[in-house]
Amino acid sequence: MNNNLQPFPWPSLPDAVKCKAIRFNIQDLLAQSPGVALPAALTKAVPKRRAEFLAGRLCAKEALRNLLDEEFDIPIATDRSPVWPAGTIGSISHTSDIAVAMVASDREYWGLGVDCEAVLDRKEASELAHMILAPEEPAAAPARLSLAQFITLAFSAKEALYKAVYKVFGPTIGFHDATISAIGQNQLTLCLTALSPTGNASTYPIDVKYKFEENHVLTWLTIDHGHPVAAPL
Repeated sequence: MNNNLQPFPWPSLPDAVKCKAIRFNIQDLLAQSPGVALPAALTKAVPKRRAEFLAGRLCAKEALRNLLDEEFDIPIATDRSPVWPAGTIGSISHTSDIAVAMVASDREYWGLGVDCEAVLDRKEASELAHMILAPEEPAAAPARLSLAQFITLAFSAKEALYKAVYKVFGPTIGFHDATISAIGQNQLTLCLTALSPTGNASTYPIDVKYKFEENHVLTWLTIDHGHPVAAPL
């Protein structure tokens, strides 16, 4: 890991999950040799997109090194999702200045999801609320969170969930398919309603951890092999 990249504080995780989170500066990162190759499709992308990709892959490589004591590259699949080494699962997220990756053995967990978002401003949050929240969800908002914080949290939690279940449900899940049914001090429950590959609709309650840190919201979840969503067939 490049010594010029500052670690970003991430809450404690189970021992079986390895995580790396960093702060980065777009210009500084692109001026360095971070040890990650850009895919051909990104060589002409704008600097922000290139830096975000590099930062995310740097975190993923470091997390995998901590898990497997070996270096791996993480290619991009045709659907643009990360291709993790055999026997592992993982998740990557980034903002314009923070990147994070979580990895684990696929023997330990069925799914992992992580997300990091800068808290929306009030105007943007109000404009996006109808896209992110189902009609019943505003009632779940705790008084201690502002509207912008709650909407950003809902968005981030649903993004983390989407990554964790993507391998089964793919791009069929929308924001209104996962709704907040309960919310506590550092954990919320999303109820995911989705069609299984056999065409049957089921609802799966899934817990998501969260924390607000430096005007960002951090969300993450692990799904055990015994969870109903892990066997939708």
